[in-house]
Amino acid sequence: MRFLFCFLFLFSFQQFSQEVLDDNTLKKIEKKWDIGEETFVPKLDKPNDFKISGPIFLSAFLPERQEFPINPSMDTTITGKYGTKITIPSNSIALPINFKKGDILTFKLEELVNDLEFISSGIHLNYFDKDRNYYLLETGGMFRISCEYYNKPLRLKRGARLKVEFPMISKEPMNLYKMSQSNEWIEKAVTNQPSNRVESEGVSIEKLFSYSDIIDDFTWWNFDKPNPEISCIAGKIESEDFQPPFTAVLLGLDVIGATFSYNIDKLDFKMNAWANKKVKLIVVDAMGNISIPNEFQTRKEQMFVTSKYDDVTKCMNAPKVVIKRNSNSVRKSREELLKFLGITDRVKPSTN
Repeated sequence: MRFLFCFLFLFSFQQFSQEVLDDNTLKKIEKKWDIGEETFVPKLDKPNDFKISGPIFLSAFLPERQEFPINPSMDTTITGKYGTKITIPSNSIALPINFKKGDILTFKLEELVNDLEFISSGIHLNYFDKDRNYYLLETGGMFRISCEYYNKPLRLKRGARLKVEFPMISKEPMNLYKMSQSNEWIEKAVTNQPSNRVESEGVSIEKLFSYSDIIDDFTWWNFDKPNPEISCIAGKIESEDFQPPFTAVLLGLDVIGATFSYNIDKLDFKMNAWANKKVKLIVVDAMGNISIPNEFQTRKEQMFVTSKYDDVTKCMNAPKVVIKRNSNSVRKSREELLKFLGITDRVKPSTN
């Protein structure tokens, strides 16, 4: 009986301590956001709740996985179709035991610089700093690298470093982030921005042409700027044929990137957005039909949601989403899809 009493006491004390901790955490969030009693305080997502999955019927428009044969014993520089340069020092890749001298590895590169690739890839822009404060990233472009030997994934040697030069699609200064195994963005460092200096009539003109940094892993990399000013929208879907699940995409127009709401099984949805920014809302159903895009300005007031239990009455009401059956040309032709969505590519493939 004495043992049972002690156990119940310890259990009750642990529960009480957890409640105090949660209350203190909420107070920190309230202080950070200066939100007052009228604003809902959400519970933050865990990093492994983040998905990386775009609308399945847009998979034909995923960023191209470019392949380059490389000799691991030689210094090599590869250049992607949109201008990304990766310099791979000799003997920087860990080789398998069955590797034969003189064999070739397959180095792979994917570049995300245009809006359609951001939409189709489904890569999120949620970010938590070391204090677990929540931000939405404004991207300056992403890329993923990997390497294989007879279809077997390889890794970099410990301490190995690759150099990357990435085309500047934004004029904003950016930090560099990499994707962890739990799909969480981790800040690496403030990136260096090199420049070309052109002499014109004795005046030195600085022209920024690319982001440049050092990378140390085969994963997704992202040039980004954290934005703490976050709003949320609540929307309603009208569909001729009710075909859930839906995927909602909010494409930035004043900023670069996209946010997502996945597996919507009803006609109501909610999602986070950059505050006070011009955006475009697009919804795709399970049959690949795409809604008529809506452009609007998000509100200045800050509020974000992370759970289906969050109070969406305080989110901005989005314009009505209407899904109609699309033609096959819109679903299959990149040019027709861009025209339907009302977007254009900001970077054209290199002709070299």
